[in-house]
Amino acid sequence: MEITVYKRHSKDCEHKADRAFRRCSCRMMLEWSESGKRFRVSAKTRSWTEAEQRARARMQDAHARSLGEQPKASEPVTLERAVEMFTAKKSSKHKQTRRKYQYTLNNLKAWAVRNGRHYLADITESDLEKYQASWNLKSNYAKRNEQERLRSFFRYCCSSAEIRLAYNPTAQLEHFNVSSDEPEDPYTEKEYKAIVAAADRVPGFTGEVAERVKALIAVMRYAGLAIQDAAILERGAVSRQERYRWSRDVEKFGERAFPGVGQKRAEETRIAELERKIGQQVLEIDFLKRALQHVEQQRQLRATSGGAPFTNKSSAK
Repeated sequence: MEITVYKRHSKDCEHKADRAFRRCSCRMMLEWSESGKRFRVSAKTRSWTEAEQRARARMQDAHARSLGEQPKASEPVTLERAVEMFTAKKSSKHKQTRRKYQYTLNNLKAWAVRNGRHYLADITESDLEKYQASWNLKSNYAKRNEQERLRSFFRYCCSSAEIRLAYNPTAQLEHFNVSSDEPEDPYTEKEYKAIVAAADRVPGFTGEVAERVKALIAVMRYAGLAIQDAAILERGAVSRQERYRWSRDVEKFGERAFPGVGQKRAEETRIAELERKIGQQVLEIDFLKRALQHVEQQRQLRATSGGAPFTNKSSAK
């Protein structure tokens, strides 16, 4: 039995003529023929990927019935068990990546316990919308990253042959808008020196502690890291080439060496502009060379034809 996945477009959808169009938010349908009858049912999702997963599950069950087997009724998977399986799947990732996933999923489990969601299938899209609304994160960047880790977890639960989550509750969640979170201007050299000098005046800071704090400030400034990332950065994570490049840029550009995340020095912007102009000039020169070559070929053809104008049309007899 083959099951066809297609879109059931709404009346006002501009792609309603193409039921194979994937990138709209219309409902998904499943269609198949069995015992001479035609069936059309809702896939109960708007995601093409989830609809395909449900179509495969139906085909597997139909195949089992054709062999005289009873499809195995899968037991509901608890959220705790799903998190354990996902964590094991991510065990080869960098430890900081694993730490972030652990933070995200621990928060999800705590919320699920408070709201009586023991099984993974009990969590709905509206539940996750309420869960997102309870976040205390101030930056949309942080909210977006938290949401993307949740999406990764639920995608795994849908694709896992053991969990087989029927639908992905994160598929239709609204993305956080990060376009308004512009990077802040960096500190000037004078402000930076004042911040570093303040480490020597903090009560209770020994000489060693003050030097470590200064090193932390320098890493945040020159590597563009947040304090929580700079505090756990290992020395081996920064290559010798990067340390050399940073020191070289500081000697060459001073306080303009690190203009801020996502920004370029004026020199780099000027160099990029000149490179674009050079590239444009190369194209123009190449075009002129081809034009001159064509003119030369036409001149030679006229010379070999006795001076008569060259034409592709045969002369009349």
